[in-house]
Amino acid sequence: NQYGAHMIGRPPPEIIGRTVQDLFPGLEADQYSENDRRALESGQTVEFEETCARPDGKHIFHSSKFPLRDPEGHIYGLAALCTDITDTRRIEDQLRHQELLMREAGDLARVGGWEYDPATGLGHWTPECARIHEMDNVTTMSMQEGLLLFHGEHRERFQKAMEEGVDQGTPFDLELEMITGKGRRKWVRIICHPILDQGKVVCMRGAVQDITERKQADELLRRQ
Repeated sequence: NQYGAHMIGRPPPEIIGRTVQDLFPGLEADQYSENDRRALESGQTVEFEETCARPDGKHIFHSSKFPLRDPEGHIYGLAALCTDITDTRRIEDQLRHQELLMREAGDLARVGGWEYDPATGLGHWTPECARIHEMDNVTTMSMQEGLLLFHGEHRERFQKAMEEGVDQGTPFDLELEMITGKGRRKWVRIICHPILDQGKVVCMRGAVQDITERKQADELLRRQ
């Protein structure tokens, strides 16, 4: 159809009656022919990601290819439905790149990231966050498990802040003392920004920084 011709980059008269080898360079033609063969041999719909060189650069297509059958069920041809997903892939790559940069920046600054899903009751954190808590092999935990790392008034303050964040969308910035997975006392700064969708908190997202050395320095100055 017209959209298919636009995706290929040629008008329909230059496409009709031509073979894949006539229309595309060698490697592309080989890729399409192999996918066509697999779809025909499977006898059912098969999905592929295929690339096509265009004047404005490489395009990526999601292709669903399926055999055409006559009334007796014999295969006589092949059809394909293709969607240009180039922009989607570009955005996904940009997001992955930004996430990597943020993670590297967090590692350099010794700041860990975390998020909590109120619907499931589970939290997830970055490797740096796990390192701060000295729980390197743990990537997911419930809020109750996380609260066990804090004691006394520090647990109460953290729990109250989390509950207000989930119920009211209230952000917080706390400095709390904790006991790590290896039993060491640390001071951490925890910040959180609730994420809302149509007025409802769907995610709690924030960062954790180890401020133990700063707290120790403050205490030393206070005693002098």
